[in-house]
Amino acid sequence: MRGRADRAPLAESALENHQLPAYSHDMTITLPDDPALQHLDEAQVRLELACGLFASGRISRGVAARLAGLGSLPFDEELFRRQIPSFTEEMLEQDLAAWQSMKQE
Repeated sequence: MRGRADRAPLAESALENHQLPAYSHDMTITLPDDPALQHLDEAQVRLELACGLFASGRISRGVAARLAGLGSLPFDEELFRRQIPSFTEEMLEQDLAAWQSMKQE
């Protein structure tokens, strides 16, 4: 574990103020002026983008939920509604292996 002296100044300041450092990367996306897209608002576009990027494996579930502006549970519910798996067999196997390891200790 790192001591207080090892922390970067920004992290130290954020910890003292009980705040997380702000990470922000704003991006502007211009959609074509197409009648088929007129019914979509920003929240819907963000949700579609988040689900698509998560489903393709490009971003994690947590990042996707933040991109969509949703908490973990509502985002998981949206993935379920869209039949996008949010928990893979590999993740289950890793969890089972970790559980077995803890059980043996």
